[in-house]
Amino acid sequence: MHTIYFYKDKNGNEPVLDYMRELARKKSKDSRIKLNKLNDYIELLSQHGTRAGEPYIKHLEDEILELRPLRDRIL
Repeated sequence: MHTIYFYKDKNGNEPVLDYMRELARKKSKDSRIKLNKLNDYIELLSQHGTRAGEPYIKHLEDEILELRPLRDRIL
């Protein structure tokens, strides 16, 4: 099992968690689907790390990878 760390900027903001909270507050079906898919991908990342491969994770350059739930891209 891999530990997932969410980026936190110098002001204490956590953009990914903020986005997930925003999706959770919305009542639309689209928001619910996005949140569930994002949670699934984070769980997959936790279990398999970067070996999950495409289409879940894509290597961009150097040590930069993106998580790719639906049309969202999370670096």
